[in-house]
Amino acid sequence: MRYLSLYLHFVRFSFSKALLFRTNFVLHALMDIGWYATQIVFYTTLFNYTGILGGWTYAQVMIFVGSVFLVDAIEMAVFDNNIWWLPIFINRGDLDYYLVRPVSSLYFLLLRDFSASSITNVFMACGFLGWAFSQYPGDISAGGFVAYACALLCGVLIFSFMKALFVITAFWTGSDKGLRAIFGSLQRFGNQPHRIYKGWLSYVLSSILPFAFVASWPTTALFEADPWRVALSSIAIAAALFLLLAWVWRMGLRRYSSASS
Repeated sequence: MRYLSLYLHFVRFSFSKALLFRTNFVLHALMDIGWYATQIVFYTTLFNYTGILGGWTYAQVMIFVGSVFLVDAIEMAVFDNNIWWLPIFINRGDLDYYLVRPVSSLYFLLLRDFSASSITNVFMACGFLGWAFSQYPGDISAGGFVAYACALLCGVLIFSFMKALFVITAFWTGSDKGLRAIFGSLQRFGNQPHRIYKGWLSYVLSSILPFAFVASWPTTALFEADPWRVALSSIAIAAALFLLLAWVWRMGLRRYSSASS
């Protein structure tokens, strides 16, 4: 409860700060509208030449695209600003301020800044996803939808934990960005249905670098006979990545040189 209360304080402060810069709401919305439009036009154009993509119809792919939008919007609101600052704090020695707090330093650093200006993107993503569901001609069971929602929330955590793992390599590389550029290139694999990949690449994206579990596998849960297989796998992967992130963070702190060193 103490951590929940602390997070609510983070959110209230972030909204208060965002109201001082209201233009950010508009700019964030316009930026994501452009990205949303690009993705929709890309897949719509693709389906002018094929009726199936990775075993999915156009309606199913639109649900997947809406899922990608929602994961991205939630991650941008909750985690992105915090992860972006991590390697900068590490290299400037600014972690001192957070390490002396009577709470987990990793918790504080990952959640301290809620991007209130991104909340409009969450609503837009939900609106598009609602439209995509309304266009789907088949039936979706209640169990399938619950399993999908559970897996998609885990997808947000999987994506965020992987991004954090790439940037906190700054403890060892001395870079002010860690390996963020590499992650940015790899994350594009998560923006396509995983079944378009074959062989070793499909295996890597579902296990070693589980980008397929960000949005593609959760969408698959809607159309499978056993949707909870996907949901439980997503929970297990999210938990494993969190434990890995906590371990790497502790190892990194052993190498950390504070500003007072």
